[in-house]
Amino acid sequence: MEQLEAFAQWAQALELNWGGRNQKAELLRWIKERDNAAFNWAWNRAFRDVRTCEKKNPLTIEERTWLESFRITTEVIVEIALFASADEQQGLLFCVNADFQLLARAARVGFSDPWLDKLRAEYEAGRFPHRTL
Repeated sequence: MEQLEAFAQWAQALELNWGGRNQKAELLRWIKERDNAAFNWAWNRAFRDVRTCEKKNPLTIEERTWLESFRITTEVIVEIALFASADEQQGLLFCVNADFQLLARAARVGFSDPWLDKLRAEYEAGRFPHRTL
């Protein structure tokens, strides 16, 4: 649980300021770039590796509840950070939620991976991860 709480502090300290009013086309391009084969392969590989670690150390009920509630925090961050339509916000929200869930779960099981480090670094730099990292 300690790792999840540390992750929450990290995520809430981020300054996510993408997609200003004049960057709508760029935002849509970023969301589409998330579907490229290299990004998808790397994301899914990291997800599988984290799930393998979780099989050895399953989530507790408390941790599952925490992860579900953390989605609300992510939604609030994105709504504050983004001036876009509801559909565009949902696309971005889906990606951010998926990334944050993956990063939180990796932190919980102590899984380290160069690609996940790059994913995390993109958020720390205030960028939306959307191309090959």
